[in-house]
Parts: sequence; structure tokens; C-alpha cells
Amino acid sequence: EQGFSRIFSVANMGETGEAYAFDRRGMMLTASRFDYDLKRLGLIPNSPEATSVLTLRLLDPGVDLERGEKPQRAGHDLPLTKMAASATIGDDGVDVQGYRNYRGVKVVGAWTWLPDFEMGVATEVAASEAFETLYLLRQAFLVLFLLLALSGVAIVAFTRIIDRLET
Repeated sequence: EQGFSRIFSVANMGETGEAYAFDRRGMMLTASRFDYDLKRLGLIPNSPEATSVLTLRLLDPGVDLERGEKPQRAGHDLPLTKMAASATIGDDGVDVQGYRNYRGVKVVGAWTWLPDFEMGVATEVAASEAFETLYLLRQAFLVLFLLLALSGVAIVAFTRIIDRLET
């Protein structure tokens, strides 16, 4: 269990990225990097030896549990996450628009089903972290565009002032 989970933990990126394996029922086969949070949220037992391995099902709570929101339906009535629902029927996929993971956090991810091993593998990262650089670049381009526009207005204004002074 630890060795298998360690292989997947190598692919954890940034603060929120994680890679994990799961079975046809959507049950985690590897430890989550968020086991402490899962205990705090009540998704796995709050005992020192408890882990998400074979304890946590990849269910979509419908709300962001990390923000303290409470699901409107009981746990056994919740659907699998978008990723798990797709993978467990054998579909591979990528979603960069964002979907909720098992903690209700909006993530982007990629997944595949491995029929020879009867398990799926996925990698996910919070959408906010995944697009952080894009947001910074967008802001930088906006600032540069505004400076360019202001420079253009200033050039036009100074050209008119000079034309008036010359006449």
C-alpha cells in the first residue's frame, strides 16, 4: 500500500496537485495527499492509522467542502466525480474547464482507465493553481495594453497641441 502510494506521490505537483489510482467502484487505491483534510472533513475516520486507501470513494459532494459548505444529499446518494464516472466506464479524458473533485474543490485533470489492471489513474490540480500563471500573464498584458493606449492618446494630444502652437 505504501509503496504503491509512493509511486503516485512522485507526480504530486504544486500545493494542490495529486495523482492517484482507483477501482471500478471509484474507491481510492492510493493514499491521498489530503488525508489530514479528509479526516477534518469527516470523509475518512479521524484516527491516526486511517488513510484514504480503500476508505474514500470518489464522490462529488456538489459543494466545496473546504469552504465549510455542507452537501445537500447524503453520502450514499452522491454521484461519482466527473472524472471517476468517466473513467470507470472505460473512457479516457481531460478536462481543463474544471469540475469538482471528492473534496468539492474545482480542479482540472486527466484520467485513463487501465483495463488490464481493472483500475483507473488520474491526475488533478486545483483550477486556481493550474491557471495562476495565466492570470498573471493576462494582468500583465492588460497593463501593457493600457499603457500603450495611454501612450497613443498622449501622442495624439501632444500632436494637436503642437499643431495649434504652430498656427
